[in-house]
Amino acid sequence: MPKPAFFRLLDAATRAELDRRLAASGFGDLRAHVAWLHARGVAVSLTALHRYAVRLRERADREAGLIPDHDAGRLARIEALCEGNAAALRRLEERR
Repeated sequence: MPKPAFFRLLDAATRAELDRRLAASGFGDLRAHVAWLHARGVAVSLTALHRYAVRLRERADREAGLIPDHDAGRLARIEALCEGNAAALRRLEERR
């Protein structure tokens, strides 16, 4: 059985604080957020946090009406292709 995603193991208060911190930083500064989580005893990789931050940002954008539903589906398919492939994620980040 695969290991559960790190965010599913967080208590509600820690997850809410992580979401708030990610939004406040513009969904960037991921190394600082990883360090913050590690200080709280949460084992998480930079790649896992990046995937979580991308999904959180897309959800916030959809809720704000910034991403039409058809684009959200396209983004989800792209993300699925990159899932688990840290090298591909780094290349995508470099293109931004």
